[in-house]
Amino acid sequence: MKKKTILFGLYIFLISIGCTLFNAQKALKNFDITLLKPASAEIKNSNWDGSDGEKYFQIKILLRDFRFEKQNTKTSIVLDFIPSKKINIHELENKTFEFPINPDPGYIDGSIYLSHSHNPVDVKKITFGKITGNVIETSIYYDIIFEFENTGYRNITDQKMTFPLSLEKLRDR
Repeated sequence: MKKKTILFGLYIFLISIGCTLFNAQKALKNFDITLLKPASAEIKNSNWDGSDGEKYFQIKILLRDFRFEKQNTKTSIVLDFIPSKKINIHELENKTFEFPINPDPGYIDGSIYLSHSHNPVDVKKITFGKITGNVIETSIYYDIIFEFENTGYRNITDQKMTFPLSLEKLRDR
């Protein structure tokens, strides 16, 4: 009898956990991805060097101000640790580069500060178009991992953002 009571109690406990997880998932809000519109973007050499002497680039995408959670919001998407060995800055035009996502080696360490959290941005691909002066048309293919920091928003997946990328702050290495 005691064994049945313990098993029944365990059964009820597991059901309650399942219901809690289901309700928590249901409670997540959808983020309006159309709020994220690039205002300007730049690529520069990073101040970080890898342990093997690897050099990196950083891309910073300043976003247009928008209303979020009843507040005026000013933020950006910052992409760090873009390996310079993989991307030859002198041969960017009409090139596409693919990247693994975190935690696989070679991932781009991206984030966006929203909802009082640094939310990971997984960049899977960067495409570069035509260079005009010191600007190159650029697209990133990405996911935003809102659930990592328990922001109350669902993850955003399989997004594309296109913007003119300024090459002015880039120094030859």
